Amino acid sequence: MVKVLTLKKRKDFVRVAAGQKMVAHSLVLQAAQSLSAPYRTLDDGSCFAGFTVTKKVGHAHLRNRTKRRLRAAMREVLPKLGKARTDYVFIGRYSTAEVDFRELVNDMKMTVKRINKLVWPKEKSELSQGGTEGTGINKSDQEQSFHEI
Repeated sequence: MVKVLTLKKRKDFVRVAAGQKMVAHSLVLQAAQSLSAPYRTLDDGSCFAGFTVTKKVGHAHLRNRTKRRLRAAMREVLPKLGKARTDYVFIGRYSTAEVDFRELVNDMKMTVKRINKLVWPKEKSELSQGGTEGTGINKSDQEQSFHEI
């Protein structure tokens, strides 16, 4: 279970915006690997989450409702599916305030799962231990190249 902390600094939002992005019907999710900074206390088992809603969504009461719904859905999803040392920014859309809450949670689960694969791709050590899965190299090709040398 991951501890979820809050992103507050603009430069963190800007850095995450330059990272990976995943779009769903009711939200947009941006994510990037966390950086250690003097103003941030970063545990090994924690991630950061930030929320933003533009004025295009509507007046203040709609933007506030959208952010409240995003925070409530995040409390259900990120502790279970969030990756440690990852920063997430949830962006509200027009439909976020009116969509059914279960649908919002399902959209969030889907986007978090997909974006985790983009932000944290399998590392070379995992590939070497697990064989050649996901590398595009067949075992027969690998054996053939070994015997040719």
